Amino acid sequence: MEDGILFDKDKRSLIHYTPSKNDSRYEIPESVEWIGKHSFYKCENLKEVVINKNASYMGNNAFSDCTNISLENHSAHFKYIDGVLYNNDLTMVYHYSLGSGVTDVILQDGVRTIGRNSFWNARMIKSITIPKSVRQIGYNPFAYCLQANFVVHSDKYSVYNGALYTADYHELVCCTAKVIANGTIELHSKLESVGRNAFTGCESLEYIVLPDSVKAIARGAFSGCVRLKKIKIPQNVEFIGDWAFNNCTVLEKLKIPLCIRLENNTLKNCPAEVITY
Repeated sequence: MEDGILFDKDKRSLIHYTPSKNDSRYEIPESVEWIGKHSFYKCENLKEVVINKNASYMGNNAFSDCTNISLENHSAHFKYIDGVLYNNDLTMVYHYSLGSGVTDVILQDGVRTIGRNSFWNARMIKSITIPKSVRQIGYNPFAYCLQANFVVHSDKYSVYNGALYTADYHELVCCTAKVIANGTIELHSKLESVGRNAFTGCESLEYIVLPDSVKAIARGAFSGCVRLKKIKIPQNVEFIGDWAFNNCTVLEKLKIPLCIRLENNTLKNCPAEVITY
């Protein structure tokens, strides 16, 4: 531990930066090759982090929820363009900087993977353009992108009623708060899975009807939907993940098929009475 920053013994891995530190700028030491998972999580005082020339690995969610941050990159293993951090060949998106000031994000042509949590809590973003090269979107990269409009050129994904789906409409990837009209949204009739954190932060959502085709509700799917009063879960649903209704504080009843076993935290901070049928 040096000045509130935890490294491994050889100082090749940066493990944790203490969020309460007052510094607004930090230069990662040149010995560091590995920037760890969640290592700068919620460091709200930081406005700039300098990635050293020897950094070669970026863990998941390294700069998530750093509300004022932007980056300065000196590593040949990464590229930083218009507030977005990519790998060297621009095929992978690691991170969007909340302090970058970029509200209309156009991802670079050639991007194949949008990494998990990469746009987490980017409430200021107005639009995200997904190029035709994209083949994979990781876990909940767009959670809490409340105002984002999706412009999709990839043949692997589609937009329906403003929400982002896989191209076959079998999975709902993300529905932002912006597209919730009159407290609800009509979902595609082919939907089979409500994806991980798909509705996270949709505070205006009051009721929703899941199509009969739905078989799974993933982890955190409706987390933070604080006005959700009613949800119709069809009989074909076989799985409801952990944290699926976390902080759904006004949901009073949850009627589910008898075969479903809820995870320990499915109803965390949710008062709903579970009724099986």
